[in-house]
Amino acid sequence: MGARCPVRRRWPDTLDIAVEEHVALARWGENGLVDTKGVRFDAASDQNLPVFNGPAGAEKDMTAMLLRLRQELSDAGLAPKVLSLSARRAWKVELDNGINPELGRGDVESRVGRFARYWKTELAVLPYHIEYVDMRYPNGFAVRMPDYKAPLKTGKNALSSWSDR
Repeated sequence: MGARCPVRRRWPDTLDIAVEEHVALARWGENGLVDTKGVRFDAASDQNLPVFNGPAGAEKDMTAMLLRLRQELSDAGLAPKVLSLSARRAWKVELDNGINPELGRGDVESRVGRFARYWKTELAVLPYHIEYVDMRYPNGFAVRMPDYKAPLKTGKNALSSWSDR
């Protein structure tokens, strides 16, 4: 862990040393760590931590989002592994199960809540590999399943869709 250590001399023979410990919350890309207050610092750590990828100066926003994601996804048994924020402020997350929800910009909390709500009952039970879930729709989401083959029969029940309507 990194620490800030101001040292002062108190006359005649005393040193005052103030130590502030950083508790690592995430890795900042490949160069550094971010603490629980959203402060980036340089230190070595062998902890298994989530990774932040984002523009410089976004550490506090990314810390707050990670904490919200952990809270929303915990009931679904999922945890963020990589959290990315684009320069346009669009959020993406890679979960510990390999699923990549695209959260976009704005209304991210409700999108994460919708994903968590449908994960166990609808998505996790699908017999296909899920690669990507696009949560940017106002009332539903789209799922990319590379091994899914559309049935020859077309009709009302040929494909399932999810919606909050």
